[in-house]
Amino acid sequence: MTGADLWDFCRHLATLSLFSIGGANVVLPDIYRYVVVERAWITATQFSSLVALAQAAPGPNVLVVGIIGFQIGGLLVAAVAFASFVVPTSLLTFTVAHYSEALRRAPWARIAQRGLGPLTAGLVVANGFILTSASGAGRASYPLALACAVIALRLRVNPVWIILGSGVVGGIFLS
Repeated sequence: MTGADLWDFCRHLATLSLFSIGGANVVLPDIYRYVVVERAWITATQFSSLVALAQAAPGPNVLVVGIIGFQIGGLLVAAVAFASFVVPTSLLTFTVAHYSEALRRAPWARIAQRGLGPLTAGLVVANGFILTSASGAGRASYPLALACAVIALRLRVNPVWIILGSGVVGGIFLS
């Protein structure tokens, strides 16, 4: 990775961080597009594995950015990528918190807040589609992913059981 590549990657992550309403997971489809499709720094299967690793590790979901950066270029790229993703959105959060009382009364702020729910839901669905596609299990993985989503939305089941169950079903039927 050249210095120009690193700069482009960091600029891309900084821009995405400002649109990551709902956490880092909602911008994973665009990170996938950038690092797998456009730049071919890692494969789709590697990306899917890195996301799974980040989800399994304790800590915030934003760790996925550092893990992807590490896979692409080592520890320095991981640290710079993580900072590029965290700093802009942190500064925005501090600024909004500082002016929160004035913003709370603004009519456009209520409209924007109501629109963020469907936006976040759409980004999460896109993320699920990308990760299911990149899993390498083929088309049969889509019904399994859909069943897991329905179970998660309809039943009050601990997500760990859904993950374990989908692993068992996937291991039996998709391998």
